Amino acid sequence: MITLSKVKNVTANGSFENQYGTPDENGKKLLYKFEYEMEDGTIINANHKYKDGNFEVGSSVEYEVKKDDPEYGKSGKVTKPGAGNFSNKPSGGSKVDSNVQAMIVKQNALGHATELLKHNAIMDNSKFLSKDVMALAQIYADWVMSTPQPEKVQEVVQSAKEALMNDE
Repeated sequence: MITLSKVKNVTANGSFENQYGTPDENGKKLLYKFEYEMEDGTIINANHKYKDGNFEVGSSVEYEVKKDDPEYGKSGKVTKPGAGNFSNKPSGGSKVDSNVQAMIVKQNALGHATELLKHNAIMDNSKFLSKDVMALAQIYADWVMSTPQPEKVQEVVQSAKEALMNDE
């Protein structure tokens, strides 16, 4: 469970060699261990790539306890608020935008419509028009975006069946 809190205290607890670490002056890749005490009373151990750590006392953070060992205590992740939750980022980053999603769907639909019509044109030794590509791409995009037009989808399915039968 991801929890939002503020850092009450932070203590550096050494380092260890790890392939994901940052190279030190000798070329060893190191991760640095920190113990965070949160305002809500949780104490959690987390690793970071930088010697100075990522968070200072008073920083707002999200933390997630991944392991609760009786001998070593709680360990897990400590991140900036929103850094691990792509659907809830306040700004920038990898926020999912519905306009971007729609453009991706349309580009994909356009490519598949072009390929299908090109295939049929080669098989029939005929030409296809860009308006045909656009119309078919829109049908595909509508279907993917959950606004299908059943009668048009049936037409596309029937055309595809006919094309397959002509291939045999």
